[in-house]
Amino acid sequence: YLAPYVDGISREKLHLGVFKGFLELKDLTVKPEAVSLLGLEGFRVRSGGIGLIKLNIPWSKLYIGKLRVTVQSVHLEVEPIGEALQAGSSPGSRPEAELISELRESKRRAVELRVAQLRELLEQQQEHLEATSGSSSQRGYLVRLVRKILNNVHVDLSDLRLAFVSKSRGFACGAQLPSLEVLST
Repeated sequence: YLAPYVDGISREKLHLGVFKGFLELKDLTVKPEAVSLLGLEGFRVRSGGIGLIKLNIPWSKLYIGKLRVTVQSVHLEVEPIGEALQAGSSPGSRPEAELISELRESKRRAVELRVAQLRELLEQQQEHLEATSGSSSQRGYLVRLVRKILNNVHVDLSDLRLAFVSKSRGFACGAQLPSLEVLST
């Protein structure tokens, strides 16, 4: 789920880490189109990175253990797409056509990503229905297990920085969040 938004993830690393119950991704680079894929068309990530993402899954104590997600050092600098194109354009070029093209491409990628995520979700639901089409007691146990896992999620965010820069308007603003813990109950 992170691949459309960041660079530096390999499938092998993900599969091996998840099966061991511990996954650690370091020094990821946020892709320029990440914010437009999240629905903020007209903007791009000028520079951005994630220092660390850790995931602990207590496979042996899944029913009572806490699923812990840690995200550290998220730094993003966002700018309007038009300014990014104008900064790299020469006096004789047509930045408006490039802007329209980049916006269309960004919107197309966002739609493709959402469609792919919906297809994957539908496939997972279909597999789940096929797997639990047995007895109702199996379905009841699985539902209780999923609820218990979701009730034991702990998300720990630290060192979050977001900056919006518009050089053409001489405007910049930023926000910093030193830490945030999200606990499900």
